[in-house]
Amino acid sequence: MFSATYNKKVDGLVEKFLNNNHVKLTITRALPAKLSQKFYWVEENDKYGKLLGVLNKLFKKETSKIIIFANNKSTCNNLKVQLENDNYNCLLFHADVSGSRDHILDDFKSGKIRLLIASDALARGIDVEDVTHVINYDTPEAQQNYQHRVGRTARMGREGSSITFVNELTKCIVDLYDLVNGQGDLPQEMIALVEEKKKKENVSST
Repeated sequence: MFSATYNKKVDGLVEKFLNNNHVKLTITRALPAKLSQKFYWVEENDKYGKLLGVLNKLFKKETSKIIIFANNKSTCNNLKVQLENDNYNCLLFHADVSGSRDHILDDFKSGKIRLLIASDALARGIDVEDVTHVINYDTPEAQQNYQHRVGRTARMGREGSSITFVNELTKCIVDLYDLVNGQGDLPQEMIALVEEKKKKENVSST
């Protein structure tokens, strides 16, 4: 049995259908060597305002090329409308987008439009070497998705940055903490929530 994304759900299927005479081989995906990771604690209602503040700073550099990830097509669509109303030209990249995806990526690669909004479904299909920033507007639901997203920047030996909005609704917050601890800038609220969750897990397992 092989799976590109091995999560708890897949692990449950393995335990259910395979006998005890099986070997589980896990190949970990390393984060890019020159990736700078920053996390912001942002409540759901404040995320768009925070996004505008981040973009205002990033767009001061003419070389910035940014991907914003959201968890569903509806959020992607809404972000495009909102950002264009705030005078940001942006491209949309998800499964239901009409027109040529290659044409969309060509406009992004060339720098004609420097802001791309995408869903996880097509994250691995974004092959652009000089992406400077990845913004996780929605925190991905699994750690593997986070790795796929941030892997769109800091490629081919280049430096790159990821910015992730987290809050108490973040499903994989413990996994993210374990993945980036010591390698990223974590807010105190995130650290406190993770420590609380880990204490509860330790109590329940004893």
